[in-house]
Order: sequence, then structure tokens, then C-alpha cells
Amino acid sequence: MTARAILVCLALLTLRASVSLAADAERYTSATVSIPGGIYLGGASMENAELARGDLDASNLAGADAQGAYVDGGSLEGGELPFANLQTAYLGRANMRDAVLVGANLQEADLSDADLRGADLSGAILQGANMRGALLDGANLQGALLQGASLAGASGLTQTQLQDACADRTIGLEGTGLAFPAHRACCDEPAGCPE
Repeated sequence: MTARAILVCLALLTLRASVSLAADAERYTSATVSIPGGIYLGGASMENAELARGDLDASNLAGADAQGAYVDGGSLEGGELPFANLQTAYLGRANMRDAVLVGANLQEADLSDADLRGADLSGAILQGANMRGALLDGANLQGALLQGASLAGASGLTQTQLQDACADRTIGLEGTGLAFPAHRACCDEPAGCPE
């Protein structure tokens, strides 16, 4: 077989693999799927997907659109989800320990009883999110938008974390023993706001 023939075969195999991966990614939209952990799904469209107790540990979902996804008790431990759209997603009891959720849209998401210990939620949009009973020890909430979020019964949450976030008197703090943070202007511009 000539070198040219080998190159043509390799090109066809690569093209076939790419088409297969694209077809697989398309199936993640509005379907019940089981995805193995440690895979790259950056930018994937998984809107309204049901990830049946999915193990997505250490997976990369940077910029993925998983609005309305249902992940009951699944695991995203150590996952990379910066700027992912998880608006209205159900992530109840999910293990999101040490996950990177920088700038992620979690508006009105259900994170009740989720394990967010050590997670980086800096700049995340958590307005109206249900975080009742969530574990927040060591979570980074710097600049996170928490207006209207329920943090009732959340454990590991500190007054410093609240001060670092953008929060006001619309947040629910029942059962945390914490006080509302001092009022300050909040910046919700992705590029930051002038001081």
C-alpha cells in the first residue's frame, strides 16, 4: 500500500469518527443517557437531557447548554463546567465537589442537598436557585449572583462567603445562623464593572 493510500484511509477513518461523535452528541439533547466520566462535552447541547444518575466525574462541559437537564443524584465531582448553561436544571443531591462552575448560569436551578464543597462558583448566576441543604464548605462564591436564592439549611456557608457574593435581603438564610450581607452594588457584566 502506498503512502498516499494510507493517508486517504486515515483521513476517512478520522472523518467517520468525527461524524460518529457528532451523532452521539446530538443524541444527548432531550434524551435519557448514561455518559461515562472523564469525557469532553464542551459546548455540547444537552438541553432537557436526563442523565440517569450520571457519572460525569472530571468531565469537561465548558460552555455546554444543559438548560433544564435532570441529574438526580449524579456526580460531576471535579468537573469543568465554566460558563455552562444549567438554567432551571435539576441537580438535587448531585455530587459537584471541587467542580469548576465559574460564570455558569444556574439561574433557578435546583441544587437542593447538592455537595458543592470546594466548588468554584465565582461569577456564577445563582439568582432564584434552590440551594436548600447544600454543602458549601470551602466553595468560592466570589461575585456569584445570589439574589432570590434559597440557602435555607445549607451547611458550611460562612458570613465571608456571603460577603464575597452579590447577595441581598431576598436570599433565604433560615437555619444557617447567618446574617444578610451588607448591601453593595452588584456587577453582572461578564467583563466586570468599573470600580
